[in-house]
Amino acid sequence: MNWFEKFIYALQFEVKKPSLFGWYHICAIAITAILVTLIFVFRKKISKKFINILLIVFGSTLIFLEIFKQCIHSMSVVNGIAVWSYDWHSFPFQFCSVPILLMFIAGIIRKGKVYNAILCFLGTFSLFAGIVVVLYPSTVLSEHIFLSIHTMLWHCSMVLIGFMILATKSIDLNIKSVLKALIVFAIIISLAQIMNIIWHFCGNEQTFNMFYISPYYECELPLLSDIKEKTPYIVFLLCYLLGFIAIAFLIMGIAIGIDKLHNKIISKKQTK
Repeated sequence: MNWFEKFIYALQFEVKKPSLFGWYHICAIAITAILVTLIFVFRKKISKKFINILLIVFGSTLIFLEIFKQCIHSMSVVNGIAVWSYDWHSFPFQFCSVPILLMFIAGIIRKGKVYNAILCFLGTFSLFAGIVVVLYPSTVLSEHIFLSIHTMLWHCSMVLIGFMILATKSIDLNIKSVLKALIVFAIIISLAQIMNIIWHFCGNEQTFNMFYISPYYECELPLLSDIKEKTPYIVFLLCYLLGFIAIAFLIMGIAIGIDKLHNKIISKKQTK
């Protein structure tokens, strides 16, 4: 093996898989909660320029780490010889993979309709996805130390960026912002399904299920997997789409409610 293969092999070092709500998981939740609290406390001091810098830093760093993740999944060692075979099941175009790329793109373009739409997506759809995985990472924790660290950094970043966008009001807290996010959601999920269909008709043997909505493979997401198993595919797809859309509106509704409540409290204090 060359030096790079030895490095990837070292990253494949295995330990006992972190348990759900074990010390590692609890630490990740606690650190995320602390950072979210700090963001809320200092939200008025966080500038748009700072947010754009974070978008580039988080996006580029996690894309860089994703390269090593792909190598870990694609390399195995047989009798001391590195064997490479790309694992298409881990192709980085899942619901939680795309936001990191969008962060990097938004950080570069910095302004305009596309920029605003991406921020709206990161503050709603992406924020929810990050929260769910941080709180319940049962399917992403791994025996590989690197992969477990990588996945928590990844999803915690989604939570922090999404929350920061809402807390600093980098997007308008209204329904129109959700509609902008919905456009981004529609584009990326359409691309995912197109790739799923093309993969199937190309006759490839490996599992390829982007966004876990392929009609040809099982869904690996909790609850949705049961829906797909027990109902026609169109029912599953509608539940998937309408469910995420409804949650995006809910996230925005909560943000609007918190903002109004906070303003009311400040108003009462000023009156007194």
